[in-house]
Amino acid sequence: MNIFTQQMYSVKIFKLRQKTKFYPHNANLLYICAMFKLLLLCDYSREPERRLMRGLFEYASQWGGWEYHTLPYFDWKEAHHSIDILEIAKTLKVDAVFGRWENVDYRLLQKLGIPVIVWGSPDRHPDLPVLCGDYRKIGSMGARFFLQQHYSSYAFLGYDNIYWSRERELGFLEEIKNHSHSFTSLHINRKDQNRQVIKEWLSSLKKPCGLMVAHDELAVSVISICKGIGISIPENLAIIGVDNDDFLCNITFPKISSIDLDFEKQGYELGRLLWEMYSQKRIWPAQIPLEPIRLVSRGTTVSHTTSDPYILQLIEAMESHYTQPLSLADFLSEIPLCRRSIEKRFRAEMVSTTMLTYLTGLRIEHLCRLLSSTDIPINEAAEKSGFVDIGNLSRVFKKYKGMTPAEYRKRNQALSPIEELIKYHA
Repeated sequence: MNIFTQQMYSVKIFKLRQKTKFYPHNANLLYICAMFKLLLLCDYSREPERRLMRGLFEYASQWGGWEYHTLPYFDWKEAHHSIDILEIAKTLKVDAVFGRWENVDYRLLQKLGIPVIVWGSPDRHPDLPVLCGDYRKIGSMGARFFLQQHYSSYAFLGYDNIYWSRERELGFLEEIKNHSHSFTSLHINRKDQNRQVIKEWLSSLKKPCGLMVAHDELAVSVISICKGIGISIPENLAIIGVDNDDFLCNITFPKISSIDLDFEKQGYELGRLLWEMYSQKRIWPAQIPLEPIRLVSRGTTVSHTTSDPYILQLIEAMESHYTQPLSLADFLSEIPLCRRSIEKRFRAEMVSTTMLTYLTGLRIEHLCRLLSSTDIPINEAAEKSGFVDIGNLSRVFKKYKGMTPAEYRKRNQALSPIEELIKYHA
């Protein structure tokens, strides 16, 4: 008996309701139904994986229920043996497998004869369906933001021999080179980060500098090092991370500006592909892309030219939490000024834009992304965008976009890349 069968947790069985729920504190759950068994092997302690799973569960809920199997992260992560994963998949009699592994022989897993979808590089797994990112586009988004700020130099801090880090750097570099600006980069070992090397490199950068780091976890380390050597953020060194991990971005001072990625949409498309391959009893190579959505500006960058600290505080709060069902009064409750005073200052700094107009605009743009990229009902998409008064939604939406939400969806909802593949292989 291998480590998987020895250490599997006892599972809890639930009757599946119309909407599947995800409990991040206990990933070892089994949702029971007779339809579809899925083995999930991911690190659920990380926010990107949790967001991905929420998208997957959103798709699964439309079909009345799936059955999920998983194991404690370190049990299967430490093994890295294809034969172990193969054995547990056979023991559980699953219909599909999804996970993130290193040093695993995927050709051996293909002998299962069921869909095996991995989170990795399409170059490394050309014959498998994979979750991958438009990593160069992510890097390009970071560079374009910095270029608008006109820094003296631009830099990228990433990892040795990691595909997604290298691609993000290339996207960043291509955009900077197009504008003939100086650029430097540093690659470190992810498992053994040498703080002294990073410290010397950060000190050598020409200031003020726009620095993009491979992801938010590394940005936390950079901020700590900068504090130790007296580099002021964002005045001398502006920093952008990737993933928009809410916990990591808000645990530092200043808070980390980060590129938000559409993990939920990728998870939704993962569910769609798994179900179609299972239904058709066929497997084909496919790439499920991860798209950047926006840059969430916090304390490590200067996104607005205003020097008014209260306006910056209000804008940062709106841009970080607009998807939550918060009213304008909720956002203003942390500002030690009366509403009339802060409204007057906001109009002056934001060129006659009111606070409510700015907040509603953020929510409208998020709703547009959901309408064009998902099949979820309009009212549910509105709730996910922070709208509380659904009764007025059509009127407000039409004011901003010149059409109703239903009309916008009809015009803008094209087939996703996965839908195109499914249509092609049908």
